[in-house]
Amino acid sequence: MKKTLCCLLLATTIGLGGCLDSRVRLSNNVESDLNVKKVVTKRNHDGLLEIHISGENDASKYFKSEYRIVWLDSDGFPLDTLLSKWTPFPVYEGAEFHLSAVAPHPRATDFRIIIRKKED
Repeated sequence: MKKTLCCLLLATTIGLGGCLDSRVRLSNNVESDLNVKKVVTKRNHDGLLEIHISGENDASKYFKSEYRIVWLDSDGFPLDTLLSKWTPFPVYEGAEFHLSAVAPHPRATDFRIIIRKKED
């Protein structure tokens, strides 16, 4: 039983590709470099969903990356917003990174975020 549980846990960890939350997607060009450690969400005093994502750059180099957030309503449909654009952020060699964002509308109940290396 313990052996089966350990194998299942290991397979799940490998399958997540360095990400502990299915709402955060790492593209192929960063999944071996970035390790998402924590995803926190809360409602602020205005009723807007706030997210905070932290992780580490496991690569031995600095690179430019970018993220795009799609805000979702309670039915899982994307909300139409100008904020769902690629936003650049630096990832320093061997350092932690932090991303924070606030939903554009109180109807946002969830999100999906994609992180990738910045295309020049």
